[in-house]
Amino acid sequence: MVNSSKRNLNYLFYKAYYDESNDKNYDKCNKDLCERAFNLSEKNILFPTHSFRLKTTYPGLLIGIGNTHAAGNNIDKESKKEIKLGFTLDYVTVLPIIPGSTIKGILRSAFDNYGEFVSKLLGNIEITELTKKIFAEGTEKIIFYDAIPVRANESNHLFGLDNITPHYPDLLENPIPLTMLKVLPEVVYMFRFGFDRWNNFSGVDSEALLDAFKNIILTLGVGAKTNVGYGAMEETEEIAVEGVCQKCGAKTGFNKKTNKVYQFCNKCNSKKK
Repeated sequence: MVNSSKRNLNYLFYKAYYDESNDKNYDKCNKDLCERAFNLSEKNILFPTHSFRLKTTYPGLLIGIGNTHAAGNNIDKESKKEIKLGFTLDYVTVLPIIPGSTIKGILRSAFDNYGEFVSKLLGNIEITELTKKIFAEGTEKIIFYDAIPVRANESNHLFGLDNITPHYPDLLENPIPLTMLKVLPEVVYMFRFGFDRWNNFSGVDSEALLDAFKNIILTLGVGAKTNVGYGAMEETEEIAVEGVCQKCGAKTGFNKKTNKVYQFCNKCNSKKK
């Protein structure tokens, strides 16, 4: 058996976790998940021009808990070690991403259900047509990239364990605590968007929309269980000091005037000219 510490975390969580269906193996995998050090420098990540960073708060962030994880889709009532709920991990980077579709859904919900709030964020404009321009299927002018963690907590870790205890009608006397994986508080996420096709519809430019998107997420939260505090985000003063060239993947510098990383390295930028 390959040492679990060498495995892709997505493989570890969804495959190796059930190489042996017992608490000893569950506990070993749980420790690996929670103790694996974070290292972004090894990953070739796209850093678009339009992005912002937000930090997770207590109790943390839940993504993809509706995914099947318990062996055979059956809950082992005797196990107190088994993580019984799913999680969203990018297969290639093994990062706990917030899918772009999730971010788009949160923002679309805000535009549809909290129109007055969104309108105020954008200067009290009428947002019906603006909503169509942003979200209408097949005519989208904005790309919603997956949000990725760019800094771990002070211990350089991303993951922790937590428990919830659902009280179904037949479990009122003996409820079953469910162990779940979560992103810890104090983890910084980069929310990324592509505005190359945006043409300032109704006088709303990309910077105004980006700021509105940030305020919506700060207000509504992201992920599951936001009604009990999970998924709450707060602003962070941390800024990027370098980026990744969108063409060759080399490191790029940081523009102090715009407070953003450069999209291309010097070599690729000179070729464009």
